[in-house]
Order: sequence, then structure tokens, then C-alpha cells
Amino acid sequence: GGTGQNFSASSGLINLYSGTASAIATSSLGLLTTDVAEGTNQYWTNTRFDARLAATTSLPTLTTLTGLTNASTTLLSVGSGGTTISKHLSVTQANVVSASIATVTCGNYGTITVTGAAVGDTVIASPTAVASGIETLNLGWSAAVTAANTVTIRACNPTAGAIDALDTQTWRADVWQH
Repeated sequence: GGTGQNFSASSGLINLYSGTASAIATSSLGLLTTDVAEGTNQYWTNTRFDARLAATTSLPTLTTLTGLTNASTTLLSVGSGGTTISKHLSVTQANVVSASIATVTCGNYGTITVTGAAVGDTVIASPTAVASGIETLNLGWSAAVTAANTVTIRACNPTAGAIDALDTQTWRADVWQH
């Protein structure tokens, strides 16, 4: 029977009703993946994806990995033989209270709390540019982790008068652990 239509196994299910053959979409049957055997083409699961990703040594076609967390002990290394980085901490803190820096001297200028920072970590601190901020004055600065969770900004004043910057300046501290 049939009406001259040709159906193959790749057409899905075939319905034969009153001498007319037609294909039935399997989606109309209300089947769940739990109702159908996997065979060799396995279903995607988080566990299978995680296992496959963990087994991959390179990801050449990915350009961004937003929100990716590396739970392994593998560290980031830039370039051949570069120093590995185990963690990067970054904090922006508003209204860093600054100390006056005396004539021709260096001193502690202010502190930024960076949770997880430890003495010996690599650090850089940068102010957000504002009128009368430290970057507009004749002060040079550097930063160091001076105690657990504390980045201290030190400033040097080469001039013949004391310099005091605004206490309303926002600073960003970036800390790298190796």
C-alpha cells in the first residue's frame, strides 16, 4: 500500500493509516531521554562535560572563558619558562585616607584592604585620576603588602614643602601570588 511515497529508517517513525504513509516526529511522542537508550551517541551531562574538559590539554578555538574557575593545581604561566601565577587579587577602594608627606622624605601615604594578600606578594596600586589627586602632585608612590590583607601605599616627596593629597581619591590595588 501507500501512496507512492518513499520512507526510509532515517525518516523516523512511519505511520500507516488508511493506506497513507506519513512520518511522525519523535518529539510529538513526549519521550524523555530517560525513556530512550543512549547507544553510542551519548547524551550531554555536566559530569561528562567536566570529564572531557579535564582531559583536554588545549582549547585552541575558545577566545573567552567568562566565569571559568580552574579547580586543579595547574598555574598560569605567561610565555615559555615564565613565572607562574597562582592567584590574582584586585580591589578598588574609595576614599583612601592619605597622610601628609613631609619635606624631602618618604612615608606611608595610605592603606587598602585586600583580603587574601600576604607579605611578599607582588602588588601595584594605582589611583583614579582626580583634580588635586596624588597623580597631580610632585609625589612618587609605590605599594607593598605590609601585613596580611593590607596593602600600604608609600609616597616620596622631593620638594621643599610638605604635601597632602585629597582623602577622597579612589585607588585600585592588584596583588599577584606566585
